[in-house]
Amino acid sequence: MYGKHFASMYEGSMLGIGAVPLAVWGYVISHMDEEGHLELNPVLLAAMIGESEEEIQMAMDLLQEPDPNSRCKAEEGRRLVRTGQFSYRVPSAPEYRKIWNRETQKEYNRVRMREWRAKQKQEAGSEDIEDDSGDSDNGGRPEGVDEDGVIEEPGRAETLSEEDNW
Repeated sequence: MYGKHFASMYEGSMLGIGAVPLAVWGYVISHMDEEGHLELNPVLLAAMIGESEEEIQMAMDLLQEPDPNSRCKAEEGRRLVRTGQFSYRVPSAPEYRKIWNRETQKEYNRVRMREWRAKQKQEAGSEDIEDDSGDSDNGGRPEGVDEDGVIEEPGRAETLSEEDNW
């Protein structure tokens, strides 16, 4: 699995929470599925993280407590909700998955735009098409596409996807 760690994790209500809870939370982020479900076994985590089972269990308990200062208000700000003996759910997963997908799509579109510009420059055989420096009106993008690959048509805002061939 793969998960994205946001810088805000270290600056919000988890500030000063301690190394063990942050290590457990990092494991949670990287092991949850798309809906935020995962299995946590404190014995396994203790061996993997290098802390005692008691420390791991305390961290897991802390992550299950309500947090009135959490940015995510679902489940009273809890980061983990126990659903079975070793089964847990991350209430904020869908919200952060959307952010991750938007950022991933923007980066994908940036790469596509660089490739498109390079191809246009090569086909033109000249320096008429500008690079990412922003010296031209549209930065070498196809007309109607902003720097993130979003189509700038009146009344329509969508992000170009793999299927778009421009």
